[in-house]
Amino acid sequence: MGDRLEVIEKKKQKGNSVKKQINDFSIFEEIWHAITHGFGLFISTFGFGVLFTLAVMSGDLQKIWTSVVFGLGLLTMYGASTLYHAIPHYRMKYFLQIFDHAAIYILIASTYTPVVVLGVQGLFGWVLLGTVWFLAVRFFTTLAFFY
Repeated sequence: MGDRLEVIEKKKQKGNSVKKQINDFSIFEEIWHAITHGFGLFISTFGFGVLFTLAVMSGDLQKIWTSVVFGLGLLTMYGASTLYHAIPHYRMKYFLQIFDHAAIYILIASTYTPVVVLGVQGLFGWVLLGTVWFLAVRFFTTLAFFY
């Protein structure tokens, strides 16, 4: 990550435009990324529906809310990534790239949520979950405001 920031700083010093700072993907690569990440979004939507239905059928409130947290994390990450690769407008792409990278931290925390709540449990589980979410929000906001 530090190397990437150094490259961006050097490009800024040379006066390169935002267009050059975003990425070096070809049009073909961007289209392919948008398609594959869009497919991931589609599969995640389907999987979220199945997971949520099974959780509701179990009647367990912890399974229900943790499946929602996990599903929303998947949809956020794949949605951000699909938009980032699909939208060619450079100024919008700059912000979408930041959100795309930051959304990964939300996915990590949302993946921990059902595992810790349903599997680890107890005080250690809640401390672990709180720590993971604290770090995820911290890294998300760091990327969003200081990238």
